[in-house]
Amino acid sequence: MLFQWYKTEIDLYHKELLIIKEEIKDFFPYGYEKNDDLCIVGIIDVDGKEENILISYPRIYPSSPPKVWLFESNEFKKVKDFQEHFHQNYDESLCLFTSDWGDGSWHFNMDTHDVLEKLRDTIRKARTKEHTDEHTSIINPVPGKLRYDFEIYIPAEILNYIIKNDKSLDKLELYEFSKNYQGRILKFPSKYNVMEKIFEGNFWSNFNLLNNPLKGYYLKLPFNKNEFRKELAKEKNLIIFLKNYGFNEQIMLELDFIFFVFKDTRVPNSRVKNPKEFENLISFAYFLRNTDLSNIYKIPIYQIFSVKFPDDIFQRTNAIFDTLINKIRNKKILILGLGTLGSFIVLELVKSGIKNFILYDFDIFQTINICRHVGDITDIGRYKVEVVEEIIRLKNPDVNVKKSIRNPFEKDKYLLEFIEDLKKSDIIIDTTASYQVNLQLNKISIENNKNVIYSWCGPNAEVGRVFRVIPRKTPCYYCINLQLEKEPQKFPRIKKQNLEFELPQFVGYRQPGIPGISIDINFISLFASRLVIQTLLIDEDAYPDAKANHYIWQNKPTEIEPFDEIKLIPQGDFRMIKRCPFCKPKSKKMFNPQKKIQIDVILKRGKKNFRKIK
Repeated sequence: MLFQWYKTEIDLYHKELLIIKEEIKDFFPYGYEKNDDLCIVGIIDVDGKEENILISYPRIYPSSPPKVWLFESNEFKKVKDFQEHFHQNYDESLCLFTSDWGDGSWHFNMDTHDVLEKLRDTIRKARTKEHTDEHTSIINPVPGKLRYDFEIYIPAEILNYIIKNDKSLDKLELYEFSKNYQGRILKFPSKYNVMEKIFEGNFWSNFNLLNNPLKGYYLKLPFNKNEFRKELAKEKNLIIFLKNYGFNEQIMLELDFIFFVFKDTRVPNSRVKNPKEFENLISFAYFLRNTDLSNIYKIPIYQIFSVKFPDDIFQRTNAIFDTLINKIRNKKILILGLGTLGSFIVLELVKSGIKNFILYDFDIFQTINICRHVGDITDIGRYKVEVVEEIIRLKNPDVNVKKSIRNPFEKDKYLLEFIEDLKKSDIIIDTTASYQVNLQLNKISIENNKNVIYSWCGPNAEVGRVFRVIPRKTPCYYCINLQLEKEPQKFPRIKKQNLEFELPQFVGYRQPGIPGISIDINFISLFASRLVIQTLLIDEDAYPDAKANHYIWQNKPTEIEPFDEIKLIPQGDFRMIKRCPFCKPKSKKMFNPQKKIQIDVILKRGKKNFRKIK
């Protein structure tokens, strides 16, 4: 493809091939002829025992780590099953790195050697049956293939009835919303008299649900959620496991799903002070239709979100208690991320008169978004891009909106579409706070000479960072992050979230969230919106430009500014790094025939190994 790193980064490609040659036995590459991601197949030694591996490098490597599969033989046909010990992604690849920017996460300066060392450590733990994989418990606390293509809600009233009821299992139905939302709702069959009492005056009774629901059961298990893997022991067959709880095989074959309620599952309360408490508000449903039930680790599962009105709406705040505008009217704004920050920035820019927008976000609006987002209670289960589009059209019917629910860095064709959108835009706004996304956006925007505004919040929205990157005139995202890491005394970082608040995906909403009230977050949104307009009008004398390109905002005394409370702090001393791989002008590299010869020799050896295995 056009953006494959091994075609554009010859030095990096050469370095990785040298590592591969040294550490992977009988390796052979493939993927060139089809222009797919670069893949390497071969054998590694782990404490005297050989393992067959496949490594697939993403097009944006090294911003994202390679994927790794283990195979049962050197025919590379059947993938080894590690689900009993470690989290495997839905495509069977091993999940080796976390995404919390900590010691276990992938970093830009890592290489194939780091991947292989992490892989060896993973294999050693699996061989000794060490069930200590914290990443597994974070991403996938129960066995199964976690899916996210829609979200399932269970009203707290129903969950409360199930928990208090003496029945350990009973029938349930799963309905879709009639407006084509990406949400589903669990409830008892309509013929149950208990439904009338539960839903009397309840918000969920206002939803128009589709007919022909999926049929299932709930099952109350006599142990806690984190004990599930231990209770399974070595038994992978779900049918055998469920027979111990009154199910027969015929019933299971007729079911669409089964909803597990654990001993520690509970309903929400109105005062959730520690986000860790969300852990037990979530349970899981296994989807059984047209599924092989002999291996529980491969059965699709969905998170079940227990929701309660009105408490859920405010759970995050409860956790803490004329002329120039006409010139920018037809400017085009591209924004990545439409959470609290992004949605308010778009709304403020619409109210300022801008009417052309390209919106990117693949997340779904949830109950806990209501108290801070521009969306409201009627938007639950919709994509955030749809929510924001509808709201800004109510502000200005003339707005032109292009929206995408895709991750632009997931596939080449998505990336190509994103780059075309970026080229058509006058400015880009990023509120994702994702290192990998920001790094790729930094590279693409500089290559296309597009200005970018980056904006994010710290813990409890007590502090936030907003800065702009004007290609080759101001320090880029990489320059700034490097100085934040290397010079902490001069450039203090925003303090990280305490460990107890570093939220995994299962704590009650899909994305780890930051508690805080919208008033504090919107100070940052408003300033970011102002910086967008100042940047669009940077050449206009009649509109004052910002005094700095980088700002910290705080609403209480912090380590950055301990003597003041609410304050906007310019940080003007960031500099462009001389050897920054993004900022430095692209110069034509002299062709290095020696490196080309070395690459050809390595590839020739790999092809020879391939023929030997064939």
